[in-house]
Amino acid sequence: MACTSTRLNGVCIGGGGGGDVTAAGNNAFTGTNSFAANSDFNGTVDLDGASTVSANMTFDNSADITMGSGSQVFFTAGTAANPGLAVNGDATTGFYSVGAGTLDFVSSFGTSARFGVSSFSIGGTSVSLSLAGSGGTPSITFVTANVFNLATGELHQFATTTAQKYKVYATRTDGSNFERAAINTTAGSLVEFAAETAGTGGDNLDVQLTPAGTGLVRYGTHAAIGAETVTGFITIKDSGGTSRKLAVVS
Repeated sequence: MACTSTRLNGVCIGGGGGGDVTAAGNNAFTGTNSFAANSDFNGTVDLDGASTVSANMTFDNSADITMGSGSQVFFTAGTAANPGLAVNGDATTGFYSVGAGTLDFVSSFGTSARFGVSSFSIGGTSVSLSLAGSGGTPSITFVTANVFNLATGELHQFATTTAQKYKVYATRTDGSNFERAAINTTAGSLVEFAAETAGTGGDNLDVQLTPAGTGLVRYGTHAAIGAETVTGFITIKDSGGTSRKLAVVS
């Protein structure tokens, strides 16, 4: 009669009708073993032969599983709803595979991260891992921005017609309390270098352009004019913080 329960070292355990097996001591299985009933191991388990598990197998007392050199653990590919390698007590959180060379991490029936041969995605959004990229194939893709290296020493950020902004914080508690430097762009209009503040941030922040050594700050294009009347002034500060007035002429 065929063994329909558990076969250990070639011996059928539990009878033809099936039965649970509890092993409390040190256990060595050297033959071909089939665990078809529920098995509970409280001691050391040594599997030297081919073993097939088709029922629950429990290792108590915080037991470790140690694999020998060259050994592998195989698990079913699974699905998003039933990952092949899941967390005990949370069967919908774990890992599964949608195909060769792809490993997905899933939580609560939604794929959180996907690892592929040449790609990586988080929450369904692809993150390219190429080193250079291009406008058509950016190196890093965010929700509203793409970053790529067009040429040596160049880093580009774009999102088709969406004007891009870059922020660097001096201090930040949250989105309503901060001090930061900003580069803002407005298509067809201007590029702005700005000091931005909100909430607990300082009310007045200077924007300072500091050249090195005897270098100077360059801006605008000079054009000669005749005698003009001063109609006002614009206040700026020099590198020492002293306020200066730039004359405005008619």
